[in-house]
Amino acid sequence: MADDMHEQHSDNSIESLASAHVAANDDAKNRARHLLAVYGETGRGSCDRLKDYIAIYGRQNIFDARLVVYNIHATCEKADNGSVGKVTLTGEVSDVRYKKGLEVILKRLGFDIAANKIAVLPDESTRTKGCYHHALPGKGTIAIRREPQKKSEQMNSVVSGGWVRVLRAAKRDDIKEKLSDVSVDGWLMVQSDEGYVGFAQSELLAQPVMRPEIADGFLLETAFDGETTVPAGSFLCSSNGKWRLAGDSSNRLLRDTPKIVDLATTETRENILEKMSPLLGKTYVWGERNIDGIDCSGLSQWYARTRGVTLPRDAAEQSIVGRIIGFDAEGLKDIRPGDFVFFANNEGRISHVAISLGKNEILHATRPKSGVVIQDIGPENSDEYGKTLAPRIVLIRRLK
Repeated sequence: MADDMHEQHSDNSIESLASAHVAANDDAKNRARHLLAVYGETGRGSCDRLKDYIAIYGRQNIFDARLVVYNIHATCEKADNGSVGKVTLTGEVSDVRYKKGLEVILKRLGFDIAANKIAVLPDESTRTKGCYHHALPGKGTIAIRREPQKKSEQMNSVVSGGWVRVLRAAKRDDIKEKLSDVSVDGWLMVQSDEGYVGFAQSELLAQPVMRPEIADGFLLETAFDGETTVPAGSFLCSSNGKWRLAGDSSNRLLRDTPKIVDLATTETRENILEKMSPLLGKTYVWGERNIDGIDCSGLSQWYARTRGVTLPRDAAEQSIVGRIIGFDAEGLKDIRPGDFVFFANNEGRISHVAISLGKNEILHATRPKSGVVIQDIGPENSDEYGKTLAPRIVLIRRLK
């Protein structure tokens, strides 16, 4: 339901533009006052409460803490220039929007940012080598654990052909119970294709690749590829009518004809627009979801229902549903019609959702002057508003 993306204005008269500018400024000031009230009654910060502000920001902007890395520390020095204090930020996050968003909030609370040294994962070495790894066949499921040790609680698992995003090598600090004989060698901090963050053993993963291979089949019974048993529950890719394990560089095809669920979407730009035709051009209305008015997450709910799926109401809640296809605008390379594209605002919160029509084209409910529109968000797009959208992409998910 949240949507605070930029508004477009089709009326270019001086009076209407001036009125719109005043209204936009008033709206921004009201949002800022409301936002800062969450952090304290005065809306002005204090060095003594810096740790509280970091925690409040996390609660306000992270819908599910299991899906992110948000580990931030700060120091504050008194300033003589009228600001609350000079802040140095350190730590790590799994999304750059948290690094930038927290800085925005602290500045609004009156702090100067002396340095923002928050590391953004995946770390540089992982990004250079390729941060995606597929689970190897014949190893069964790969456990994702809360801490980098075998006795730690298992949070999730990855089946053969599934993939994880490697964020960094494990560190001793990742183990809360400090034991002198515990080694973290061979452990990696990873994120699964549902988004869960935990730790896995590197020996169970295939070689790194720059982009994961997105599966279009799901194996319902055990099969054989000539060398390795491929267990039921594995993810597959099709090649000329034949099936192979997703991410398998050997490209060995399954020898028999097992039961397989075809995950390839049948959605096209044309049938999406046919389903959504009652809403095209309709007015944007916050909190509504009918043909008289609708907001961005109401539009995505409407579309999901045409595919037999019920989504939560808010864009941030919807962002945890489905398989992850990408974490930023790079995901547009693998996007298909019917995928959901999620955008963040300046504070780092997921505030907008759109429906992909394929390539760089989306269908979304934007602000009141525009309503439900088709928009090009590609780099060659000449529309100024469209150009602002791609850098705000933080997640792309596929329902089926």
